[in-house]
Amino acid sequence: MKIVKRIAQLLFNGAPRSQYYLELGAYFIKKGTGYEVGQVVDVRKVCGKDRPVYISNLFFDFKHNRINHQLSDKPVKMPDEEK
Repeated sequence: MKIVKRIAQLLFNGAPRSQYYLELGAYFIKKGTGYEVGQVVDVRKVCGKDRPVYISNLFFDFKHNRINHQLSDKPVKMPDEEK
């Protein structure tokens, strides 16, 4: 439902057609990954303790036509959580 609101805002404000395509592309890439930034994907042993591994970055690799990710040991703070 958020994408419908976003497209309506772009239409109301007279955005160029390329902006519509960028918003739709970003939406479908996020939906197609099956993962979210900050999601725990694995547990590793570090110094005898179990530590979760988080997804820190998702991006689309146009050269290889696939979605890649980066992992981090630290929890990811989203901009909405900092408020």
